[in-house]
Amino acid sequence: MWYFFIMKSILRNHKGMRAALTGVVLLLPVLLLSFSSNVDTYYQEETLSVQIMDVEITPEVFAEETNMILETPEPPLATISTLSGAYNPEQTTQMEEESANKSSEASPEEPSGASDDTPPVLPEPSKVAYLTFDDGPSRAVTPGILDVLQQEGILATFFVLPHPPRNVDDIYLRILEDGHEIANHSYSHNYSIMYRGEIEDFTEDVMQASEYILDKLDYTMTSFRFPGGPMGRPKSVIEQRREVLAELGYRDFAWDIDSGDSNPNTEDKSAEAIVSRVLENTRDREHLIILFHDSSSRETTLEALPEIIQGLRELGYRFDIIRNHP
Repeated sequence: MWYFFIMKSILRNHKGMRAALTGVVLLLPVLLLSFSSNVDTYYQEETLSVQIMDVEITPEVFAEETNMILETPEPPLATISTLSGAYNPEQTTQMEEESANKSSEASPEEPSGASDDTPPVLPEPSKVAYLTFDDGPSRAVTPGILDVLQQEGILATFFVLPHPPRNVDDIYLRILEDGHEIANHSYSHNYSIMYRGEIEDFTEDVMQASEYILDKLDYTMTSFRFPGGPMGRPKSVIEQRREVLAELGYRDFAWDIDSGDSNPNTEDKSAEAIVSRVLENTRDREHLIILFHDSSSRETTLEALPEIIQGLRELGYRFDIIRNHP
């Protein structure tokens, strides 16, 4: 309304301009129509823009619009530059290779089935000690020796004397059940029969001991020890008897160290003396046969045994039955 009022006043006071303004008035509707059309076009474009923005924006669309690189899944933290925040594929590959090399150097590959709790396999000692016990078994000493051997987890050999009968069948049985060897030390331990009598007497004595153990335990002995040892005997006598032993299926064994627990020439038979004599005379032998006795009066042998076993282990020895001696 204010527009037409102003235009009327101008036309009334300025007649010279009436013609010019008349033309403007006539053109005004046209201008207003054009303006209205432009406004409609503008609002249509804005509406279309809003509609386009309502479209669901996916990571791919967002990446295309913003010219950003999105990785799915996200790269490891170690592969992102801490300075620029940008992901560097070449740097990632290099760092992964370096990490794999370090891991390989620090932790060598374990064999299949191995675990951290598996103890390492240590090489078995090459030196072997053969603990041998003569003149038993006896109820006073042999069970204690068997207890020590069982606690230490080692094997030994018992050169037994079946005569005189001692009512120790249960001890014979335990010797075998514990995995030890029973060996022949003759039946009588009589030097006259063994060395001074006829060869037939010697053969009969050895066979009598064999048959006793075979009948009692159904066990065949294959190792033999001469009573008192073959040392100092006439060579011909020993050779003749060894021929008999071979025919009967025996090998004979003497010893490398005499513990002195039953030697009449040894005054000190204390446990300390027995330990010293054994451990100080090994001479680093690959195969070491040690002589002990388990008859009823050899308590100091039993007392010395644990320390001897420990000392031999520290010297690099393992233990076995004498049948396995090469």
